[in-house]
Amino acid sequence: NRTVCEIGCGTGRCLAALREAGFSKLIGIENSRHRAEAAKRNYDLSVLTSSFEHPESISRLEKEAPLSLIYSHHVLEHTYNPAEIISSASRIQKSGDWFINSLPNFYGEPSLTVLFFLPHLHSFSSEFFGSLLRRYNYEIFDNSLTTDAEIYVVARKTDKTIKQHLDDRDR
Repeated sequence: NRTVCEIGCGTGRCLAALREAGFSKLIGIENSRHRAEAAKRNYDLSVLTSSFEHPESISRLEKEAPLSLIYSHHVLEHTYNPAEIISSASRIQKSGDWFINSLPNFYGEPSLTVLFFLPHLHSFSSEFFGSLLRRYNYEIFDNSLTTDAEIYVVARKTDKTIKQHLDDRDR
C-alpha cells in the first residue's frame, strides 16, 4: 500500500505493469513533457514533469513518503548530479525501503562511445556506484546480475551512518 516511484518513467509502461501486478500507489518522474503526457493519457498515471531532485518534486514526494521503492533504468548517467538524486531518495525513504538501479558499466563502454555519446554525463563502475550508495545509507542487497556492460543494483535503505560505512571500508 506504500508508494512506488520510477525516476525516468518515460511513457509509463513499467508503472502500468506494476499496477497490473497489484501495486496501487504509483508515481512517475519524467523530464520530457511529451513522454509524461503520454504516460498520463495512456495509463492514467500520476507523473511529475521535472527532475527527481527538483524542490517541487521532492516536496510532492515527501507527501507520499516514505516511498517503499524507488527505481530507475538507465537514468543516472544522464543527470547532472547523481549524488543529489541518491541523497534525495534517501531522505524520503525509511530503513528497509528499496532503491533499484540499472545503468551502463564503465568497463563495458568503449572510451570513444562515452566520448561521442554526449547524453551520458557520467560513467559508473560497480565499485564506485556501491560507494555512492553507501554514502547515503544504502546497503547493496543484490548485484548478482551485474556484467561488464550493465550494473544492476538492488539496494536497501539502512540506519547505518556514514561514519559506520567509512569505518567498515577502512578495515
